Amino acid sequence: MSLPLVLSGLSALVGSAATGFVLYYAALMLSHTTAFTIQENLSIRMTESHTELLERKGLYAGMWDNFQKGIEWKV
Repeated sequence: MSLPLVLSGLSALVGSAATGFVLYYAALMLSHTTAFTIQENLSIRMTESHTELLERKGLYAGMWDNFQKGIEWKV
C-alpha cells in the first residue's frame, strides 16, 4: 500500500490534522524513502524526495525542523 493512499484514507476518516501527523511520523520513519507525497486540504501538493523537500524550505522542511527540535527535548 502506498503512502499517498494511506494518507488519502486517513484524511477522509479524520481530517487534515491526522494527515499532518502521519506526514510527521512518516518523516521520522521514512526519511530514506524514494518520495513523499505532501497533501494539503485533501489535495496532492507535491511529490519529492526527503532531500528535495528540505531544500524547498516549505511545509515539509518546517515539520522536519520541528521534529529535530522535539527529539532534543529532555523530560
